Amino acid sequence: MLLLGTLGLRTTTLRLIDVADVDLRYGLLWVREKGNRRRSLILPQPLCEIIGSYLKCLQQKGPHAPLLISKRGKRISQRALQDILRKAADRTGIKKNLHPRLFRHTAATHLNRLAGTEVTQHILGHARRANTLQYAHLNPDQYALYMKRHPYMQADFADSAMSANKEVPCLH
Repeated sequence: MLLLGTLGLRTTTLRLIDVADVDLRYGLLWVREKGNRRRSLILPQPLCEIIGSYLKCLQQKGPHAPLLISKRGKRISQRALQDILRKAADRTGIKKNLHPRLFRHTAATHLNRLAGTEVTQHILGHARRANTLQYAHLNPDQYALYMKRHPYMQADFADSAMSANKEVPCLH
């Protein structure tokens, strides 16, 4: 869930990660995306530590072994990921199902807030900016800053309009 929520990975991408795709020494993760594109992502230190502990317990043979495995020792299925999310929702008391898209939207919103659209676009693996904007919801910090700078929101303009009992012009 941390990989989904931090990096905004698609579940298909998450399922395709092999042990060899993780480089904990340099904090890198190579992923395969739609269209068989490969790209690298930087893993935050807490994720490196968690994945490192997981890999010690995993004891998979060979570098091409899947990172996430099922109880049978095979690559985890889409259905198994859905079950994990449903159980997590039940344990935490979340009434609605935790959908993988929710994690992707949340990651995109936070990334956009901290790093901007270009970085968010790269991390989400979008070729087109328009796709990123569907996920990265309005950044409230940038919106507030814009509104403070807007000429109609300046205090002296609003004060003078109110003191003269004039209506503030409405922009259509």
